[in-house]
Amino acid sequence: MTELNRAHLIELLAKLGDGDDTAALTAAREVSRVVKDAQVTWDELLRPEDATRPAAATSPSARPAKEPAAPGSEGRLIERLLARTDLSDTLRSDLNDFKRQLADGKLDREDADYIRAVAKRLGA
Repeated sequence: MTELNRAHLIELLAKLGDGDDTAALTAAREVSRVVKDAQVTWDELLRPEDATRPAAATSPSARPAKEPAAPGSEGRLIERLLARTDLSDTLRSDLNDFKRQLADGKLDREDADYIRAVAKRLGA
């Protein structure tokens, strides 16, 4: 098993649209080889960023109630949201709580997902 080099995989995927059929086919075969060597499935590779665990592990009984959030851009999202003037007092309070939890390293995955969803909905 080799580690999947994401940058290399992206380079190969970009070559799939090459006008030269031979180059595109070569890239496609290399993509297939890289994925196989890394022993990952296409489902694992194409899963949305916030759904990195297999489906079986996402059932409530198969995971801890409060799983820590992976490091990410939640801090920047919180700051962009807090800069808005159109937030309700409740949402502003929640975001400040999330900001404190993030600073303490205690923001759980569900709250991180919520922050991303709010930011997406509000276009932040």
